[in-house]
Amino acid sequence: MLTGEICAIDHSHKVTKQIARVNGEQVFTALLTVTNEKGEIRICNFVATKSHSQFEIALTRMRNSLEQYGHKQPMLFYTDNMADKQFLENSFPSLQLGVTPIEKYANLEPLNITSSIVVFDSTESINNAVSTILDDVPVDHGEIVVGFDSEWDVELSPQGFVRSVGNTAVIQIAYKKRVLILQIANMANRGVLPSKLQLFLSHPRIRKAGRLVTGDLTRLQNISHSSQPFVGGLDLAKLAKERFLIKISYAAMDAYAALEIYTKLVSDYQVPSPLPLDPPPLSPILILGSDLSSVIAEGSILLNPPENKVVDGVLITKKHIVINVVRVHNRGAIISSHQKRSLDSFGDPPFSLICLRNHLRLYSPTTSNPSETTTATTSTSTSTLLTSTCIPPHVDVSDDLFDIQNKTISLGESLSSDISGTESANVTNSFAVDNQSASVGAEIIGEVPSEWDYSVHSRVLKDVWHVFHMLYLPATHALRKQFTRELRDAFFIPNEDDQRHINSWGAIQKPPKTYQELRNSMPDWTRARCRHIIPPPHLLYPLCMENCFKYS
Repeated sequence: MLTGEICAIDHSHKVTKQIARVNGEQVFTALLTVTNEKGEIRICNFVATKSHSQFEIALTRMRNSLEQYGHKQPMLFYTDNMADKQFLENSFPSLQLGVTPIEKYANLEPLNITSSIVVFDSTESINNAVSTILDDVPVDHGEIVVGFDSEWDVELSPQGFVRSVGNTAVIQIAYKKRVLILQIANMANRGVLPSKLQLFLSHPRIRKAGRLVTGDLTRLQNISHSSQPFVGGLDLAKLAKERFLIKISYAAMDAYAALEIYTKLVSDYQVPSPLPLDPPPLSPILILGSDLSSVIAEGSILLNPPENKVVDGVLITKKHIVINVVRVHNRGAIISSHQKRSLDSFGDPPFSLICLRNHLRLYSPTTSNPSETTTATTSTSTSTLLTSTCIPPHVDVSDDLFDIQNKTISLGESLSSDISGTESANVTNSFAVDNQSASVGAEIIGEVPSEWDYSVHSRVLKDVWHVFHMLYLPATHALRKQFTRELRDAFFIPNEDDQRHINSWGAIQKPPKTYQELRNSMPDWTRARCRHIIPPPHLLYPLCMENCFKYS
């Protein structure tokens, strides 16, 4: 009989560790809870997995009970996992009312296919079409690259889940200025593919570029019962990762796009390589962290190395190279060989740094336009090469030089602890400002829009508490508490009546306490007694932007 107009859904893994064990193993992995706008528990279910099927019935019963007792259906749902959005909208159709969906990747220009598109559906026509590609394979050990993709039918349940997957129905191949659409559904159902197509699929010197191509080739090999393995798959995500480019989540990848992306990656980006025995001065260098999986700085080999073999207490040996650092990506990285100084302590670039050779990579700065993709919060560079901090997984790991595992604390944890402290009225005067980070932030954030779109784009929103738990700061940072307080004050606006009551109560305490003092020193106590609202986007955005600019 409880209401459920504004709900929050979450999985908790604490209770299940203490109950219902069989032979020492947990029966349930999580406790699913849905609360309403009054903080009342609307659903409380033990689940064996986090699969949607585990709590689909519970949500259906909640929807039916709201209707039975004359309550309004949910108009807003908070979740820690935005991947649940479609599932929640299917469970509660009210969450789709008046919603104007945002087109995915709307900031990107649409891909225009300039190649000619030809469809083939018979064995003879497919053999003839594929032969034109086979004829171009070099006689020597060279290779050719084609864009490759395939499609197949799926059977969905009424709830939108995949029941079964059919055989491959369509193959798309892009080569030069042509896109071949091969309709093979009937052939696949008979378990026979055209001979030239099988030769094409098994040819090791025809590289098939696309997304998850190996899986497509394996599916086709199983369909045709071929004794020859279908090879030559070239996964674009892996190719991009090796070039330190951010991974793209492909909603769909046709053959033409695959070929275009492959060409761009190979022509414009090079894989960073280990240093040769005698690298030339001024060579561009990437400096890696202790795990060799993140780029912490970039620069070049010093033109005139110091004559003194001991610099900053570091004995320079053949294992070391002095780098002129011109850009820092992780200012908190600890340099153990420099008396465990952080990169931040060296000041603004440029500065010299003594590095182990195996922590350095040669790279070629690209001339392409900077990526417009927002990088992870640990990266502060708009370098076109370093839009990600991924390193090829085959690199050996060493902890000789860097230790970047600083103790950090999430803002969510800070909000449940005492964050009282003195206020620094002018942060930019009291502390050094990272000008590079400030300029990157200004480029990413942009200007405040002159006109706001007041349309409702989603009634399923990311739970703000989980957002705060995603943001981490060094526990010893001098401005951690002040930054947390100011960001909290931007997000959570107290109810005026509740704030007045708390101020009245605090005034008679010894010593007297204001609402703001109690909010900082006793955050959980205050939240339990004061309602808060989150301002709408046109009010919240400028506040958050001001906070980000203030702290660079």
